[in-house]
Amino acid sequence: MGAKHAYLILFRAPVQSTVGPFSLKGKTTLVSEAARGFGFACVRVLAEADAHIALLDIIGPGEALVETIFDHGVLIRHYKTDVRSRPDLPDLSNKLRSRFGGIDIK
Repeated sequence: MGAKHAYLILFRAPVQSTVGPFSLKGKTTLVSEAARGFGFACVRVLAEADAHIALLDIIGPGEALVETIFDHGVLIRHYKTDVRSRPDLPDLSNKLRSRFGGIDIK
């Protein structure tokens, strides 16, 4: 009897949209606590709707975030910040304005 072989074929399947024809193309959104959990779920849906996204979180982005950027081709920028720290917010606001030109959805 001949040898049995198993093959693993890797490919990226087309992204199935959960937002249908809804579009936020050209809009910039702000999501806090975005590196995991509910915040990250929001990031995925906003990316599917073609929104650019400013992520705020005290922990860094993980591999799933990199995949979201790759899958959807939108501008996603992580800002390591603690939104409870009021002294940091004016500087953060200036960074967001210079990078995105403003935030449309908060």
